Amino acid sequence: MKQIKFNLILDGKPVRTIEELQDNFNLDDILDYFFNGLLEKWLKVRKYDSFLAQVQKINAKIEIVEISKKLINIFNIELNDEAIFYANFLQNHKKNLENLAKTKVRTSQVITNYHKQYNKLKSEIDSNQYNLAYLKNGVSFLEKRFFELFVLEHEKLVQYYFDTNILMLIAMMFNNKLRKFVIENYTIKTRISSILAIRETMIKEIFNELKNLKDDEPHRLKKYIKTFQKNSSKEWIKLTDEDTLIIRSNAGVKLREPNNPESELGYVYAKSSVLKGLEFQSFKNNHFVQYILLKDIEGFISAIKIFRGETEGYWKDLEPKNKKCMILHIDESSYVRSLGKHGEELSAKDVNGEFLILDGLDYKSNSASHEIYYITD
Repeated sequence: MKQIKFNLILDGKPVRTIEELQDNFNLDDILDYFFNGLLEKWLKVRKYDSFLAQVQKINAKIEIVEISKKLINIFNIELNDEAIFYANFLQNHKKNLENLAKTKVRTSQVITNYHKQYNKLKSEIDSNQYNLAYLKNGVSFLEKRFFELFVLEHEKLVQYYFDTNILMLIAMMFNNKLRKFVIENYTIKTRISSILAIRETMIKEIFNELKNLKDDEPHRLKKYIKTFQKNSSKEWIKLTDEDTLIIRSNAGVKLREPNNPESELGYVYAKSSVLKGLEFQSFKNNHFVQYILLKDIEGFISAIKIFRGETEGYWKDLEPKNKKCMILHIDESSYVRSLGKHGEELSAKDVNGEFLILDGLDYKSNSASHEIYYITD
């Protein structure tokens, strides 16, 4: 009897080949197909015998995290923290369901337990507020397992995350189902439309935390603080090309941006400044500068990618296809589009404050001072 071929649906797209499975790999979907047997049947009818043999060796009774790792390895998918975070979410959820089934609890207890797990997830999100990978998987789990509860309190929850964890709102806007609860909230959208101003405020708050930090006083960013001390004989020394927050320096030290001699600052005006790269000049052995790179400030600030420069009227590839890019801000007379998408030319008016998500990223600018700020998934 001839076997009827069928497609798997991964991430909402029909999959006919291993290559398409790899391109549209979705852990949640693959696990569902593994447990209900459709993955084996699909591999069998498509005659992927070597993949079938490997999948059949997986013991369905082992923990979901281990099953996930095996499936990821079989199909040659890049293993990353996000996949493991989400597998752990699924494992914990499965154990909770099994515990409920074993105890044969009453409906009221099931509801109570469901709410407890929902609150536990929110607590875990608060504990991982600087980890975008964790937050995106937390959002995915929130949408798949607790969507009804979220809808009931979404206004309060969105406001809470605006006040305490702006990165969580970013993670929510990357999720197709939860995005609208941020974007369609007029108050929140208005407040986050100037998201770079929020970034500047956060940087100032971090400076105030670090400027008088004592040697024995703990702080999550203390390990990233850098100190450079030297007599440069009034020669300029480049320390970094990265965006830099100046914490302190002493009298006689001069600082500036490598590509902007006019940005020169003395020690009084340098503190709390953010420079686009850092050059140092001094004339005494005790002269120093203390600073922290913005890319080391875990959370929303380090999640932001920045490109500045002129592209001479051509499109410059910044991010590859299949990489989701949320545009936070571009300057006037600059343009963006999804990678290689001919006919699409989005201006500052089109993207600023809209948090558009593009598939890959092309950028065009005619000014060396123009900047683009964005976040990738």
